[in-house]
Amino acid sequence: MNVIEVLVLALVAIFIAYNLFILLSGWRQKGRFVSDITGANSEQQSSWQVYYFYSPTCGACRNMTPILEKHGRENSSVICVDVSVELELARQFNVRATPTAVLIESGKISKVLLGSGLLKQANQFITEHKNDKN
Repeated sequence: MNVIEVLVLALVAIFIAYNLFILLSGWRQKGRFVSDITGANSEQQSSWQVYYFYSPTCGACRNMTPILEKHGRENSSVICVDVSVELELARQFNVRATPTAVLIESGKISKVLLGSGLLKQANQFITEHKNDKN
């Protein structure tokens, strides 16, 4: 193996390790109470919420953000968060990459969705819970 092949393999290994780290940090969030993270009063929260974390410089986010912002205008349980503005909230939710959606049911994190494929799952979650009462 020459030096270039070794460097390429090292970069691929680092990329895979970083992506696994991001996925594991999302899985560790599952089951945490949102009030423990944000200090929010659980009595004021609805039975479900979606926190969508995006960055204006992210290409995948530019495609998804208008759709999720529309959901946010229609339903106060969908919260769109610009990580460049709300850095502390993103840190509290352990957001390491954008786009990320945190799905919350009954005050607990039920799922953390990452990447450009999250739109379909987030839309499905919102549709299923749209008529739920607080």
